[in-house]
Amino acid sequence: MAVDKAVPLCLPDNQTWDAEEQCIHINEGAPRNKLQLCEEGLNIIKSIDHSTVVVCITGPVRSGKSFLLSQIQNGGRFDVHHGTTSKTTGIWIASPECTVMRNGHPARLIFLDTEGLGSLNTSDGNEDNTWERKLLALSLLLSSYFIFNSQGTPSYDDLLKLGFLASFSEFVKKAKMPQRRGRHTTHQSNTSLPDFLWLIRDAILQPELKNKPCTWSNYIKETILQNRNASSPDQRNQIRKSMIDTFGEIDAESLPFPSIDRVVIQTLDSPEGISNLNPTFNDALQHITTKINESANVKKEVGKVLKGRDLADLLQAYVNVLNTPNGIIDVESAWDCLTAAKEAERLYANEMRAIQMPCEEEQVDACHLIATDKTLTLISSKTGKCSASDIEFYTAKFNAQIKEKLRSCHVKNEELPRSMCKKIKKKMKTKYLQQTNVADLKDVKKARQGALQEYQKSARGPAKMVMLNELESLVSEFEERAGNILSEKFFDQAVSLYRDEIRKLKLPCSNRQLNKLHRSACSKAESFYTNMIGNDGNRLISDRRSQLLTEIENEKSIIADNNSRLSQESCDDLMRSLRNEHLKPIIDNLGTGSNIQDLKDGFERVLNHYDRGAVGPRSQYVRKTAVEDVETLIKESQRTLIQRGMHKAKEFYTQQLYNLPLPCSEEYLYRTDRTCLGPAKERFKFYCTGCPSEVCEKSLQTLTWELKGIFDTRKFEIHAISKEDLRKQIERLERDYRLDDTLQNSSQRNEDNVKIIHSQILREFKQSARGVGVDEFYEETKSRYQQTQAQRRKEDKVRNDLLWAGGALAFSMLAYGVSKFFETSDDDKERKTSRRSSPRKY
Repeated sequence: MAVDKAVPLCLPDNQTWDAEEQCIHINEGAPRNKLQLCEEGLNIIKSIDHSTVVVCITGPVRSGKSFLLSQIQNGGRFDVHHGTTSKTTGIWIASPECTVMRNGHPARLIFLDTEGLGSLNTSDGNEDNTWERKLLALSLLLSSYFIFNSQGTPSYDDLLKLGFLASFSEFVKKAKMPQRRGRHTTHQSNTSLPDFLWLIRDAILQPELKNKPCTWSNYIKETILQNRNASSPDQRNQIRKSMIDTFGEIDAESLPFPSIDRVVIQTLDSPEGISNLNPTFNDALQHITTKINESANVKKEVGKVLKGRDLADLLQAYVNVLNTPNGIIDVESAWDCLTAAKEAERLYANEMRAIQMPCEEEQVDACHLIATDKTLTLISSKTGKCSASDIEFYTAKFNAQIKEKLRSCHVKNEELPRSMCKKIKKKMKTKYLQQTNVADLKDVKKARQGALQEYQKSARGPAKMVMLNELESLVSEFEERAGNILSEKFFDQAVSLYRDEIRKLKLPCSNRQLNKLHRSACSKAESFYTNMIGNDGNRLISDRRSQLLTEIENEKSIIADNNSRLSQESCDDLMRSLRNEHLKPIIDNLGTGSNIQDLKDGFERVLNHYDRGAVGPRSQYVRKTAVEDVETLIKESQRTLIQRGMHKAKEFYTQQLYNLPLPCSEEYLYRTDRTCLGPAKERFKFYCTGCPSEVCEKSLQTLTWELKGIFDTRKFEIHAISKEDLRKQIERLERDYRLDDTLQNSSQRNEDNVKIIHSQILREFKQSARGVGVDEFYEETKSRYQQTQAQRRKEDKVRNDLLWAGGALAFSMLAYGVSKFFETSDDDKERKTSRRSSPRKY
């Protein structure tokens, strides 16, 4: 099973992998307490039938581990992120179609990408530190080739990042292995220790020892891993010792910068970015890829090569122990339990093969119990020194496997006799159940009993009852087919009998007549079918009888539909002819020779004739529809006639008022109103004959108000006309008496003449004036004359006062001038006298 894209193998318990959407759902705020395996990643390992080469990479966070693994393998891409946030959590797996040869046997490459050291996905708490150590311990146990990825020239600080190796023994108890030769590791083909590769990224410096160039491998061994003070138990020495004890061969390689172009670095996961990589980087990467493909060892445990399913079983056992508080993985114990489980599985399979199938299911269960006791005894003897957690885990796993094998045995025990039972069933079918010429029901019963009895004698095994059920199904099919053969011809005859009887009815007719004849015809058809086919309780015959009744009901429904259709057509024609005969003349003469009451009487005659002539189930529906239509017509006619009557009444009333001779007196106007109001209402009432009384009263009240408005309007018009005539008559009299000339003379004598002329004009106007508002206009004219006389008197008085005042002013000015004249003469005389008496001055 190869995958093009990496999937998670192990995740923290606060994250969940969604296989459909190919994404991780994180439970924010939840701590990381346990490891959980992902089925999709675990199935990749289980699907590998060859031995495995497991390449695992770890190192500081954001150091390019995922990109490196994606380039090393031929397929299966790990997610690459170009930001500061770490993308990989837990352990991710990819296994492309990449097979290598080891010792002449094919082996499958598996690549594991682990979460970076110091990831921001974890905190500085003890729980997260424990999580990181557990994750790295699991990676070491799974890998056969371990890559530590670091950046820049290695230093003691990089060595401290491998500090998880010092606490490796807190979680893992390694199996005893042969002693090493020499100070450093000597690779042995049967060892289960992984090889170690220190991969130095972005290296630009040349490694040196004693000022001489050397390889990175020698540099790491002679500097970083060299124990400077063996007696000092510091952390670095503990890490060095743990590395020598944990790994097989220790090697180192370097990789230059992939590119100095920032754009290329940010597009490394695209074809364009890959094509622009540094050629030196590509050459070094190809060298590392070749080294892994050629020298990476197969995964072994206790010297035994592990295949995919073995590795998956050990992985499940390891995770089970790591999730246990204070649990320590005992590799040898886990391997012993796995070996014991496999031997027990083989023993169980051999025991179950001893069963002679087909047999009864009780024999299979008994053999299963014996095989289970033996296998459990074997597991107990083989796992005496194993840890309790491993025994519990593998025992539960083994029990699940033998349950599945027991189910497979039961399935096989059912499948083996099935072919034999099928042959017997086929024989019974050919012998008894393929008859076509069946005379009566006795032959059907005889064939059924013979087939079932002979099958019971011949068939055996757990599939016997299953095949018996299938045979009974065939028997039922045979009975149904035979019943159809016997009843088909009688069925058609019964239906024809019903049709002949029901078609004697003349359509259209009432539902009562139709139902009565239907019951009679149905009884005859059912009695005929029962007499011909029998009534012994056979299910098929009963079903066929039910079908006959259903067919009869269908025939009745067809006839009822035809009856309704014909009844509808005949009733519609009858109603249409009656309405044309009795209603159409009345409707055409509405408002002239007929009214609403005539329309109602005509419709009553239509209904009486319709009730005597209509037949069928649709007669009442047509009658109801016609009643609704005519009621609607009557309401519309009422509104039309009322509007027409109001128009005629207003037209008559208006014509009488506007025919009055003008000018006329107000008394004559009111007398004309009283004379015309009655005939106008009578005309309106004629049109309202037959209408509801409340409608007539309301409409009559509305008409009365409208007539009053017309009278008030005409009265106002007559008042205006009369006033204009009276004004002209006054003006004529004033011209005749030359009132304007008289008014222009302001003497007292003329004032008296004006009064006389006013009196004569008013007297003559009162004698000769006719029309509405004469008295009011007379009083207005008289008041106007009085106001004119008063105004004239006021003007004369003002004029006389002004004349007297002017004369007095002129006299005063004359007297003042004379006095001034005499005063001037006296002054001159005095100046002359004084001039003479005073001496001159020179």
